[in-house]
Amino acid sequence: MAARKWTLIIGDMICFLLFILLGDREHSISINILGLLSNLIPFILAWLLVGFITGIYKKEVLGSMKRVVVRTFITSLIANPIGVLLRALLLGHGISIPFLIVTTVFNTALLVIWRTVFAWFSNKNSKHSGKK
Repeated sequence: MAARKWTLIIGDMICFLLFILLGDREHSISINILGLLSNLIPFILAWLLVGFITGIYKKEVLGSMKRVVVRTFITSLIANPIGVLLRALLLGHGISIPFLIVTTVFNTALLVIWRTVFAWFSNKNSKHSGKK
């Protein structure tokens, strides 16, 4: 179970990284490590904090496709606005409502897709190996 959880956490972080990289590319922002981290860390912190509260990494959530989708959706709707707020505080920017909406919609879709695929394969493999 620990390997599954770490795979899921790393995959979640990759989703946020992909969002940041695509956003930088879309806005013609040159990528540098400081800029990348200052955009990435607020979202990761918000996701992990809210995820801990909503239980997105718990075994009973990961064992049900419906629970994975619902918890991911709820967690994302809470964590992304918090991530936008933390990012604004860190960078000394205001909060742009269009950015908040795009961020929440894009990240929610990306995370729900990733986590649904992960849960499907993980549960399929668990059933075939006799473990859960």
